[in-house]
Amino acid sequence: MAQSKPRYLLPWVFKYLSLIFLIAGAVLYYLRYIRDIKFSFLDWTVFAINSQYFETKSWTFIQNNMSEEIIGIFLLVGFYFLAFSREKIETAETNAIRLESMILTIFINTIALILSFLLIYGFTFLWVMIVDAYALFIIYYIIFRIKYAKMKSA
Repeated sequence: MAQSKPRYLLPWVFKYLSLIFLIAGAVLYYLRYIRDIKFSFLDWTVFAINSQYFETKSWTFIQNNMSEEIIGIFLLVGFYFLAFSREKIETAETNAIRLESMILTIFINTIALILSFLLIYGFTFLWVMIVDAYALFIIYYIIFRIKYAKMKSA
C-alpha cells in the first residue's frame, strides 16, 4: 500500500516520550492526591486571569502551588503524544482507521456527556468535565488500537 504521512501526526518515537510524561504525571498524581503531598518548591507567583479561592481575583498575580497544573499538563501531553504519534508504517488504511476511531470516540463521548448533564450535579460534574479532557484521548487510543490490530491480523 502507498505510504501516507499526515502533517498533523507526530513522529512515531513520541510514543516513547508519552510514557515519560504519563508515568511522571501518574506518580505526581499519586503523591499529590493520594498521599496529599504538596511540594513547597512548586509554590509560585503566577499571573491569573481569574482565581477563586477564598476571594475572587482577576488579572493579577497570585500565589499558587502548581502541582495540580503540572500533573494536568503532563497527563494531557502524554496522552496526546500516545494517541497522535504515527505508526512506524502509516498507510491510507491506517488513516481511515484513525478517522473512524475519532468519529466513534466523539459519538461515545457525546453520549457520555449528555448522560453526565442529566445525571451528575455540583462539584462532581466539574470532575467529570476534567476527566473528560483525558477520556477523549484514552477512548480514541483504545478504539484505534483495537481497529488497528484487526487490520493487521486480517
